[in-house]
Amino acid sequence: MQHVVEQVLQAESEAKARIDAAKQRAAETRAAADSSVAELVASVRERSTAASAERLERARGQARELLAQARAEDEAAGAALLESAAARTDGIVSRIVALIRGQPG
Repeated sequence: MQHVVEQVLQAESEAKARIDAAKQRAAETRAAADSSVAELVASVRERSTAASAERLERARGQARELLAQARAEDEAAGAALLESAAARTDGIVSRIVALIRGQPG
């Protein structure tokens, strides 16, 4: 009977050791997985940040180009408006001079 009790206690001890070893392996596996996931998340975040910065810089470049184009168009329109106004002014002045000289406009 004593021998049977010792065998049962030995079996329980071995089972507990196996369970503890399995728990330890599971904890190590979980820690390794957590570390891998953290590295992956950091890598993805870094690539995402770099891609966002690149898109932002491209958008800023396009905005600068559009602004320069709009300014050039505004300057051209302003110059055309000044030329038109100068031509009209010259025409009006010519008519006024002609009226003053007594010539029909």
